[in-house]
Amino acid sequence: MNTAHGYLFDTQTPLPKRMLLLGAEKLTAGVTDYVLTMNRQDYATAQRHHLGTQLIQTDGMGIDFSRFQPVCSEEKAQVRTALGVPQDALLLVYAAEFSARKNHRMLIEAMKRLPENIWLLLPGRGALLEDCRSLAKNCGVAERVLFPGFVRGIENCYHASDICVSSSRIEGLPFNIAEAMGCGLPVAATAIKGHEDLVEDQISGRLFPYNDIEGFVQAIGQMRNPQIRMRMGAAAQRSVQRFGRKNVFPQLTAVYERALESRFSAKE
Repeated sequence: MNTAHGYLFDTQTPLPKRMLLLGAEKLTAGVTDYVLTMNRQDYATAQRHHLGTQLIQTDGMGIDFSRFQPVCSEEKAQVRTALGVPQDALLLVYAAEFSARKNHRMLIEAMKRLPENIWLLLPGRGALLEDCRSLAKNCGVAERVLFPGFVRGIENCYHASDICVSSSRIEGLPFNIAEAMGCGLPVAATAIKGHEDLVEDQISGRLFPYNDIEGFVQAIGQMRNPQIRMRMGAAAQRSVQRFGRKNVFPQLTAVYERALESRFSAKE
């Protein structure tokens, strides 16, 4: 059983890297009975290159939506105060490891183009954290970009925020976006695999080309409208429920049960 949490290549990956990573998948294909993918592009890749005997599209690993739900305005105000965010700010949140693939740099540089009342919350840690802190200072936006580091209870960051954002280059089926959607946040994210499986453009959020600062700024400009955020946030919360643990756990256990029954029947 091979659960593909997200192939780290796609059609836009440079050919040498794509062939190297695809070659590693092909190396194990001959001994793989089941490949479980989490997004449409990865399923198409596994199908096209015969990466397993049986291919199954899943809805990820399941989100515990008992933790990730909308909160009242009073609770939102409390978590904002704890984070040091003004009550009247429009807060964007991107919970991700600080790595080149996550591309925090684009968001920080975009903050120069956004109004002064827009703040950016970047919980997480990683190799590029200090580089991003320095970039925020150099861009003159350090006061509006918060780096709380590793956060226990990440749902509080979503509860404090107005819009979930992602500048990532490549994903599987990202937990950070699904969790934020469960909290009723609309999403502004790059138009890549994984994101496209969660976010419907102009319905539950906005999708923009990778590393496109202008596209991101335009998306946030549209979503500054409270009515649009409310409409998109409600749509996001509804649409993401299919990825909840209550729905996904029975799907995955059924796959494993069928696999075990098939293997035991073959031995009888």
